[in-house]
Amino acid sequence: MRLAALLTLCAAATASAAPQWSRPYRRANDTGVNPFEGKKLFANPAWAKKLDQTYEAFVSQNDNTNANKVRVIQDIGTFVWVSDRAGLKNIDDAITAARAEKAASGVDQIVGLVLYNLPDRDCSAGESAGELSSAENGLEIYKNEFIKPYAEKVSAATDLTFAIVLEPDSLANLVTNMAVEFCANAADVYKEGIAYAISSLQFKNVHLYMDAAHGGWLGWNDNLAPSAKVFAEVVQKSGNNTKIRGFATNVSNYNPFNAAQRENYTEYSNSWDESHYASSLAPHLEAEGLPSRFIVDQGRVAQYGARKEWGEWCNVSPAGFGPQPGTSNNNTYVDSLVWIKPGGESDGQCGMTGAPRAGAWFDEYVQMLPQRPQLDFKQSTKTDHHCALGSDSLAIENNMGSPYTRLWLPRAIRLVDMKSGEWEAPIDCRLWYYTLDRKPTYRTLSYPWGSTKVIRPVLLDGCEVAVTCINQNDDNERKQQVLIMRDIYASSEETIVFLGDSRGHRNLGLSSQNPPHDE
Repeated sequence: MRLAALLTLCAAATASAAPQWSRPYRRANDTGVNPFEGKKLFANPAWAKKLDQTYEAFVSQNDNTNANKVRVIQDIGTFVWVSDRAGLKNIDDAITAARAEKAASGVDQIVGLVLYNLPDRDCSAGESAGELSSAENGLEIYKNEFIKPYAEKVSAATDLTFAIVLEPDSLANLVTNMAVEFCANAADVYKEGIAYAISSLQFKNVHLYMDAAHGGWLGWNDNLAPSAKVFAEVVQKSGNNTKIRGFATNVSNYNPFNAAQRENYTEYSNSWDESHYASSLAPHLEAEGLPSRFIVDQGRVAQYGARKEWGEWCNVSPAGFGPQPGTSNNNTYVDSLVWIKPGGESDGQCGMTGAPRAGAWFDEYVQMLPQRPQLDFKQSTKTDHHCALGSDSLAIENNMGSPYTRLWLPRAIRLVDMKSGEWEAPIDCRLWYYTLDRKPTYRTLSYPWGSTKVIRPVLLDGCEVAVTCINQNDDNERKQQVLIMRDIYASSEETIVFLGDSRGHRNLGLSSQNPPHDE
């Protein structure tokens, strides 16, 4: 999100234009149980798969530590963006994948979606302009060809919970950028479009979060009350019986939730990080009869000193992945930290050198993020797990109970790269992760081999481990691997099978070249 001109004059003008009520407007807000509590934010496999190239880039650099960080990150929950009519299929894909994950893991999923296709979108900056124009019947197309099918899809999936962020980078422009002609002309379209979306998405399994920009944009004291009034006007316009859960902040921006050190450009703001922004905005929302609940995007967080001013919003560098999504935080207004826009897609052809157009994958940028994370990686020192990752073992605190990197796709496998060495030397290996769909080249080895009384050390990434590459402590992984075992063997170049000691069972050992097979 961009920080447009924060002119008190514009804010005041907007405030005077907004409806004034003699008493706060009250409604039955979605103030029940936190929808994120007890659920895992759905890990979007489409985004995770794109990170394969980031993983391969680290592998090519012999950077096993960051390669394995990427594999951990691929299992972190992220929101799914639906940014045009063609993207409506992303909802179907997410529903299918979330159901499969719920069935495999037994863990309830909350599917995060972003609804982002207003006519005249991104009126102040234009880097993320969309497919619809109000001058070409865009509002009616938005209602009938985007919102209606969107609502039909989520309402039908009653077995899943949805958290939907409504139209990032929209209403904030009506607070600070009404001096921009395009934004002024789009104001009524924005209000009517979002109000229609709210009224169309009133389902028990759906929780709505309106976009509230970020602390550097609307968090200034002069902007807080006018922002709440604009939000209230839109919610009131959606109908008397409608409800929202709350507001999403920092979407696609880089502000920390809890800043360890205050940036100089925040000196005169009480909203100097997103936690303070939520606390600053909350009483103004409550005064307008709105819920004061928040989710905060921490998909990317700028390092201290990376920006000279808050107005730098595009591919900010250096930055890292933010804290892991979850409900544990120190602000009672906040439902959850989330990754709404995780690293990967460019903000536009600006910021970091070489940035592609908005929405295009920017792998050079992504490679920076796991190297500077606020994510709490823990290095494992355990050696009693099968196929442990040794000195480069990485887990996320409170998310992974063992040093395994989870096999996040149904056809994911672990491959061991065995180094050559002397006969009496320890077997020295490295562990890599692939999916069968990428058609890696490998051989399969069946065991047991040799005597169980003669133990030889096996080193995996420098750590002595036992020999098996299925996490025997993970029932779901064992079941998943058994289901694809035929494909694992069929896809290998060669399968070597040991059926016993040849001295007692002559000719029972065999080595067979696999016959041709259909892929």
